Amino acid sequence: MEDYTNKRIDGRYEIQELIGVGGMACVYRAYDNVDDRIVAVKILKDEYLTSDDFRQRFKNESKVIAILSHPNIVKVYDVSYGDRLQYIVMEYVEGITLKEYIRQQGRLQPREVIHFTAQILRALQHAHDKGIVHRDIKPQNILLLANGFIKVTDFGIARFSTGLTKSVTESAIGSVHYISPEQARGETTDDKADIYSVGVVLYEMLTGALPFQSENSVSVAMMQIQNDPAPPTQINSEIPLGLEQMTLHAMRKNPKERYQSAAEMILDLEELRRNPSVTFDYGYSVDTAPTKYITGKPAPKTAEPAEDAEAEKAANRTTPIIAGVVGAVVLVALVFLGLYAAFIGWRVEVPTFTGLIYENDIKPELQGKYKNFVITIEEGTSPSLSYVTPGQVYNQSITPKTRIKKGSAILLSVIPLEDPTVKKVKIPADIIGMSFSRATETLKDLNLKVTAVPDTTAPASSIGYVTRCDPKVGEEVAVGSEVQIWYGFEGDTKEMPNLVNEHGLTLAEAKNALEGYGFVLDGDVLYADSADMMTPDRVIAQDLVAGKKYPVNSKVKVTLSTGKAPKSDLKINLILPNRNNIDGEFKVYIGSELHDTRKLRLDGAAYEYTLTSSGTNKKITASINGWQIYSATVDFTAVPPKVTGEKYAAPDDYAIYLPGVVGLSAAEGISTIIAAGFGSPEVKYRDGAEGVILDQTPSSGSNNVNTSYYPRSTKITITVGRAVPTTPPATTPPPSSSADVNATPADGL
Repeated sequence: MEDYTNKRIDGRYEIQELIGVGGMACVYRAYDNVDDRIVAVKILKDEYLTSDDFRQRFKNESKVIAILSHPNIVKVYDVSYGDRLQYIVMEYVEGITLKEYIRQQGRLQPREVIHFTAQILRALQHAHDKGIVHRDIKPQNILLLANGFIKVTDFGIARFSTGLTKSVTESAIGSVHYISPEQARGETTDDKADIYSVGVVLYEMLTGALPFQSENSVSVAMMQIQNDPAPPTQINSEIPLGLEQMTLHAMRKNPKERYQSAAEMILDLEELRRNPSVTFDYGYSVDTAPTKYITGKPAPKTAEPAEDAEAEKAANRTTPIIAGVVGAVVLVALVFLGLYAAFIGWRVEVPTFTGLIYENDIKPELQGKYKNFVITIEEGTSPSLSYVTPGQVYNQSITPKTRIKKGSAILLSVIPLEDPTVKKVKIPADIIGMSFSRATETLKDLNLKVTAVPDTTAPASSIGYVTRCDPKVGEEVAVGSEVQIWYGFEGDTKEMPNLVNEHGLTLAEAKNALEGYGFVLDGDVLYADSADMMTPDRVIAQDLVAGKKYPVNSKVKVTLSTGKAPKSDLKINLILPNRNNIDGEFKVYIGSELHDTRKLRLDGAAYEYTLTSSGTNKKITASINGWQIYSATVDFTAVPPKVTGEKYAAPDDYAIYLPGVVGLSAAEGISTIIAAGFGSPEVKYRDGAEGVILDQTPSSGSNNVNTSYYPRSTKITITVGRAVPTTPPATTPPPSSSADVNATPADGL
């Protein structure tokens, strides 16, 4: 194959050195002169350019990786499918393969094994969620960075699981020591094949040996199909039993008996991380016998006729009693369930969040499987969890499996996310005292940008040598960062004039001012927005500090105003209230001025709004149907904007549907209002049907109408009917006869 070292590809990628050779491609380190970064360029070997199979496989790899975006998977920046040259440009990862690390260490510590395996599984879960099966998981395809971060690479034989077919030719693809039994047989493979391979990698990390070894690959493949591996503890007795159980569970011959997903395996890893002595009970027995069904009734016992008659009478007497009791129990149960639903609400079980990566595992599911919870995060660190992957949840405010009410808040503690792909270098310790020219070259060789400043106060012995630098020696900085060095200088110096003032100098005025002091204007002029200088093409900054002395004829670079105030984008990430898909009126205010208004479908989905503005100390508020859902004070002159006092409304702060209860009984209406989330209503009475609700304030209609939604604090009043008792008319006793008029009680005795 042609050697591309020291050549430039497509006028952009300057090939520096060969860093790896694979079966069908070579990998080079290269410099991308457009994006100013070091990259890895994977070039298909010349001998395979004429092979449609290899060209397709190579193209497939780029397509597969291009749709994946995960911190544990290498990124793809560019691809080319030319007839004479095919290549993939990927992020450059400086590290060693996991295979090399295992060879160096012999056996890995359980803590390292858990840490590495969890990252591999997270990468695979992301791929599996996209419908992609790697099919070649092995330590050689896993890169290990110096900070313990894992990168899964080489998706060259990956396939979309929905498009897999049974193929004899594909059965040989993959590394035979790590392939699953179904791969070795040439059968259809899915994500469980990757789980098996992870089990083999686990085995090798724990024991330093492969589970199956032979002189030829065919024998190894047959062992993968037929043989069970020796328990890892037979090789290394210090392996925790739970970790051995996980390894063997992942390596089960039958895919149905393995972990059914990478996420499921991660949960056991996290349990083991929390409690190293935990063990697992994996059941593999499957009941293959037909299900037995019982039909008919058992034969009654033989009894005397008299006894049968007496028993029948007893049964006839007790049946109504039993039926009554059962009915009462059912009625009580129904009442209890109704009250439970009304006053308590149905509860849901809290999942295990610890061990998951928030951005990859939780955030995408906030409107999916985690929609029943209000999840917030806080960044923090824990000395005992220093080995946890950045971005990983290490604590949750509510214990897993606790049953809580839907919509409850859960606080997740997350290890601060750092970008592990940013390569860092140390400022060399010997830079101080090094000659100016050599120091400049040394720093540039480290891919650092150098700014040199003459040090006119340096002693004569330091003329031409570096006296100090910023950042200081020994400090780590990202590749591409700027380093300022001071060097001893002897000669004529002048004080640098101030080119930045409230009026703003034009470029010509700045040039004349510099020449008057013996300095030269750098022709490379910069432009920037400025909140203070709104007149365009006026000097707003200079690179050499005014008032300090510099050598005569020093070049001075200036920055001119664009005439625009600095702007930045504020991203407001909302969870919309779920209001039966009605349209809500979304409004954004800057101060008291309406900035934007639009209709949003209130369906409980996530919604991101971007506000572009300028200036400082801007009060931003947003509302839906008059309910304030966001507020903050923002400085738009910073990029990204500086946000203080940011507050999102919790779901409980949103207006909720007020059901209409007119026509219900007082008890039913009160229960319905409380169950909807409001407080106990005030009850008034007036003439009407006894115990029936005649009116309610405020009123309500359909839950498809915005005017039927009110804040939870709204005072609800219901008017209940009360029957008015009627008074019977007064009656006059009939007149008495004359004989009775003078009668006394005694007369009647």
